[in-house]
Amino acid sequence: MIDSYRCLQYFVRSYSRLYDLGHTVVGIECIQHGILEFFEEQSLEYIQEEGDSFTLFQTPDTRLQIYSGDLFKIPTKVLGKFNAIWDRGSLVAIDKEDRKLYAKLMKEVASESCKYLVSVLHYNQEKFAGPPRNVCKKELFKLFGDTFDIEEVDRLDRANIPMGAEKISLEEFWEVVYYLRYK
Repeated sequence: MIDSYRCLQYFVRSYSRLYDLGHTVVGIECIQHGILEFFEEQSLEYIQEEGDSFTLFQTPDTRLQIYSGDLFKIPTKVLGKFNAIWDRGSLVAIDKEDRKLYAKLMKEVASESCKYLVSVLHYNQEKFAGPPRNVCKKELFKLFGDTFDIEEVDRLDRANIPMGAEKISLEEFWEVVYYLRYK
């Protein structure tokens, strides 16, 4: 199982840095407890608002918004369009059956000038089924290639790093970052 709290802590640093630089930052997290800890640890005041399918936590200036809820149930009109997307953990976490729905959602919220980075994992699925789940390059092109040009920009060797509850180490395990831009 993916350690959601650990993933959220990674994003905490990213959220904070981007927010401190004056950017508007939007996140979506299913675990409300982690969101509350984030605001407390960052000493940020927040306003909590209830929506039909989500809870929104945001700073009073609205430049930092974190939605708590099911990614697929939050209306895209609520989210709006984004100039930048950084996916580190979503695509590899969702079930394979939901990937087309995920790609559709990302295409809907990405502005035509969007800079979109997605981090995926490449490994032998016969040795480890996940999560986090393998997303091969071919599948990424199948999901996004109709709309985006896709370019590999980084490849990190994660071999022999224990994963999951079973602490499985893989000899071939790559974290690969792709840059997607509208065609």
